Amino acid sequence: MTLNINKKTGDTLTATEINQIVSEINTKLDSQPGKELSTNDFTDVDKNLLYGLYREINSAITNIVKKGERQIGFFDNNNKQLPLYEAFFEVANPPRTAGTEAVVMILNEPSEFIYPLGVSLKKPATESYNNYSVGEVYIEDFSTKLTLCCDKDAPEGIVVIRLQYVRFPGKRLSFQISSSDNSPFTFSNVKIAPLKYNKKWVCSYTIDDSPAEAFSRVFSRINKKWMDNNPKYHVNSPRTTGYYNSNFLVSTDGAGNDVRWSFLQAIFATAGNSYNPDGLMKDDSTTSNYTTWKDVNYMKHFGNTIAFHNINNLKFNESDPEQIAQGFVDDYNRAFEKTGLRMKILARPDGNNNYVTAAQASPLVDFLRTAGSQRIYPKQLTTSLVKQELQGITAGSSYAEKLAEFATVAASDNPYWAGITTHTPDADTITFLETMYTLYGKGGNDSVWFAGIEEVFEYLQLKVLSHVKATGDDNKKIVDLFLPDFENFHFKEVSIIANTNIPADKIIVTTEDNSIKNITFSASGTTALVNINYNEKAEELTEMFVTRYEQSATTEDKEDALYFSNKLNPITRQPYINRINAVTDPAPSLPVTAITITGGNNIEVGKSGNLSISYTPVNTTQQGVTWSSSDTTKATVTTAGVVTAIAAGNVTITARSTYNTTISNSISMTVSEGSTQPPVPQQQFKAVLAWTEGFSETYPVVDSQTLNYFRSGYLTSKDQEIIKDTQGTPRGKLILKKALLPDSANLSDISVSVGSNPVLEGDLGVYPDMYINQNAGVYSATVGAQVLRRFTDLPQGTYKLRLLISMKPATVNNISNQYFIVQGVKSYLPEDYPYGNNNTTFFEIENVAVSETGILDIYIGNNISYARSGFNLLEIIKI
Repeated sequence: MTLNINKKTGDTLTATEINQIVSEINTKLDSQPGKELSTNDFTDVDKNLLYGLYREINSAITNIVKKGERQIGFFDNNNKQLPLYEAFFEVANPPRTAGTEAVVMILNEPSEFIYPLGVSLKKPATESYNNYSVGEVYIEDFSTKLTLCCDKDAPEGIVVIRLQYVRFPGKRLSFQISSSDNSPFTFSNVKIAPLKYNKKWVCSYTIDDSPAEAFSRVFSRINKKWMDNNPKYHVNSPRTTGYYNSNFLVSTDGAGNDVRWSFLQAIFATAGNSYNPDGLMKDDSTTSNYTTWKDVNYMKHFGNTIAFHNINNLKFNESDPEQIAQGFVDDYNRAFEKTGLRMKILARPDGNNNYVTAAQASPLVDFLRTAGSQRIYPKQLTTSLVKQELQGITAGSSYAEKLAEFATVAASDNPYWAGITTHTPDADTITFLETMYTLYGKGGNDSVWFAGIEEVFEYLQLKVLSHVKATGDDNKKIVDLFLPDFENFHFKEVSIIANTNIPADKIIVTTEDNSIKNITFSASGTTALVNINYNEKAEELTEMFVTRYEQSATTEDKEDALYFSNKLNPITRQPYINRINAVTDPAPSLPVTAITITGGNNIEVGKSGNLSISYTPVNTTQQGVTWSSSDTTKATVTTAGVVTAIAAGNVTITARSTYNTTISNSISMTVSEGSTQPPVPQQQFKAVLAWTEGFSETYPVVDSQTLNYFRSGYLTSKDQEIIKDTQGTPRGKLILKKALLPDSANLSDISVSVGSNPVLEGDLGVYPDMYINQNAGVYSATVGAQVLRRFTDLPQGTYKLRLLISMKPATVNNISNQYFIVQGVKSYLPEDYPYGNNNTTFFEIENVAVSETGILDIYIGNNISYARSGFNLLEIIKI
């Protein structure tokens, strides 16, 4: 367009001149009533420029000229060097009256870290420095603006502002929204949603200490992978026995697409111990107690990330924050070398606040999970979270306590960021996750965003540092985003919400931005939700899993291939869908619809009988059940369906499908005393219990015997554990949490100490030294202090206990003061008990009766103070 309007810097447009410009625009374009710009003749870029010109003409922002911009160095932003610029900005028509102010647009792009160095008023032959000052500096509509304040009356002249600034280190994205029938609609108050997918609340799950169960249990359960009965199951491990779950643990993206849950794992990147001095995490393994790097590399594709935890304390002193910070460097480098992931979260280990001090100083750690008191409320968050600490997501709370807390959080109008941490995940963990799914996931009200700490941190950082604006006319809206682009951010997805009055089925969302890999949209009531996926690895991931399916043709890999394909826009997605459809699927899964138990309804005390299962349909591919007894004091049932009668009475035996837990069947059995012949002796068994500090092993097999080898951390943090006999059959439970024990207020906390044990020399006894190197019991200033080990659900009968006790002589004050109270009977250790370096001599307690309650109580105490009392290993033998 050509207009004969000549203006100098500082001149303003008259109303007539503005009308001339508008008239010229409307003449050029195919004018439509009620619209500022036509949709014809011009490209989207042309129309945006014209529309922006029209808005700028009407806004009458104070004229400003930038001069002398130059790079003067670098600005250190969380260990990233950003170019630092300096320039002079001349304001030709500033406010002149004291107490007035004007908005000045200094840059037509977002800038950060802006530092005013001075404001002066230049007049002919003179210069003044006290007439003006700079007020608020802010970003609006992608422009950097500041408020110029006139502090006292000023004569004519040009105001010069000297600034230093950093250009916003971000990524610009753009998409368009229109109505399918070209009808006008509103799309206002556009902003980044408080939480991804505009969920109501967020929950983060963290797994400490690199246990293998992070892959074999939690990851596999969430993603419907094979759940092997061997908890040390790794990527590419040979399968033993197990099952597939019938569903994924997911929420939706608010637009009907499934989003699988993810978690954070705090790892031993370089840490070692006396058994593994070269580090606990291996590149690959089928037997390791710990997650392997191969496991981590597989899980990361599904959004599961890793965090700093224990450094290598064989190399660095954990009592010195400076050395811990050096250890962070080793861990960071190892993790990046093995996975390409840049760790930036610290999960404080062992309650050691030296790690917190080190993290606050380390440029590698952005965010901390500690036991602090801070809670983060995402809906009202407006500031950076760098170096902040998430309120203690503790392992000390039981799952029941956490579920009660989460119910309160989920019901709140202003929920805080909640979560939970565990060490070795077990069956209770899986039950907890499934409960969360049925309450707050897709199986419930779909209100939770269930994601690891790192993903949530990144999103909240992105939200407070991003800029959004919407422009356009009544029939089409253009939404532009300026998002921070940090090289150590892994999650490239953002949710936009806005007020709108158009139904979801009439909205068309499109983009010509190649950086945007997919857009999903929904509208409910007056709220619109747009999810933007700009993950540059989206196609790479899809290619990886489609190729995997082409090679395997398994249902499991097909589901993953479809999951990642659906993260792409329809045009990009289609070739992958074609490849998936071209694969010849394996024999289709035939779901089980019913199960039937066959076997006798009567059984005599002391005898055993077999129950069997028939399936409907008979050729179902989902064969497998779990067995349970309604009363184990009357009869027990094995995993193979073998029922053993214990005492006269009635009992119900139930079988439940492992593929669909809603499908079950039961049989009522009568247990009778039988004939007058002497009863068959009750089934004998032996269970072995020991403690571990550095391993996540729960039920290792040693010389063909299953051991109950529980983490010492569980002694106060977990409700209970299953006790298995040496054949691997569950025989009872061990109560771990003191609060669940009788008269808990008068009990001491369990104390476990490796340092109180001698350095065992040679495997002289029945059990390898590694299984007897921890003593668990009582250590207290109180004379007569006691701890209680309560076993429940044991079969009624007579038992023999054999306790192995081994401690350094320096820690023992008169061994004969140590006692055990078993079922109310007190027994002291003999004075000549060989407690030092003891691998072989057991302290035995005979004729221990367990009644129909199934409870066995073992109190441990000492008649003097500060004398460690306990046992390293316990054999429970049913006679």
